[in-house]
Amino acid sequence: MFKSLCDLLHQSSRLPNPLWSPARTILTKKHLRWHLLECFFVCALPFILLEAQVFRDFMAMVVPTMKLPSRQRLSTVLLPRVRDDVRKKVVNLINAHNFVSLVTDGWTNTNSSSIINFMVVAPGMPSMFWSSWSTRSKQHTARYFAEVIGKVIGKIERETTAQVVSVAAGLP
Repeated sequence: MFKSLCDLLHQSSRLPNPLWSPARTILTKKHLRWHLLECFFVCALPFILLEAQVFRDFMAMVVPTMKLPSRQRLSTVLLPRVRDDVRKKVVNLINAHNFVSLVTDGWTNTNSSSIINFMVVAPGMPSMFWSSWSTRSKQHTARYFAEVIGKVIGKIERETTAQVVSVAAGLP
């Protein structure tokens, strides 16, 4: 999943080529900061990395004039902007298809909470992460899953032009 989303972000990136060099491309601090933020978001990097001296030293060598954001600014201001930008790219990809399918995957996180991931798939499109739900203490009944899946399908159909195709009788 991350590989395909990283590829998508790179393909639609503001940079002309992944093998850029300062001699061929002029990068602004704004571009560099934006791509750093995309890395934090897409790769699920811990925000504490911004406070790690080894990371700060590395960034100072690579981009000496760039001031790294604080963890607070990253989580409250900058990351929501990146999230919205990534979401627009996902919606645009989904909108390129008339019909999509929803794939679910359940797992348990390190806190023993049950999580359901929802992915949108279509022929010729990389699998796109849509959302995650924590089931908390809810019983994993067919009725509960049908309700959650129905909400996710409704949200996909409200935010995109696609229709979610269901092959299971009784599901929305």
